[in-house]
Amino acid sequence: MPRQFALMRFPVGLEVVAPGAGVPTGTITVTGAPGVEVCVIALPATQCELVVQTPGSRSFDIQYAGDSRYLPVSGQINASVLPDAVFANGMEGEE
Repeated sequence: MPRQFALMRFPVGLEVVAPGAGVPTGTITVTGAPGVEVCVIALPATQCELVVQTPGSRSFDIQYAGDSRYLPVSGQINASVLPDAVFANGMEGEE
């Protein structure tokens, strides 16, 4: 499971469906709700990494912007993010 303040890798891929052909161009953006974390994949790259800021049950939106031949498309994935080990029990010195 990913941890808060650690890199989380997002491997993605686009598949062209018949009768389409060719290779999509442009970008894919991964955004952690509520929009604090963002990473952008410039095609033909297939992954990006972002630093996860908030622990707990998270959703991440994935959006392909489209190009001159392909329409935009989007999706969402969910992940559980563990709290950072340093801050899992609160700050030292808290009363």
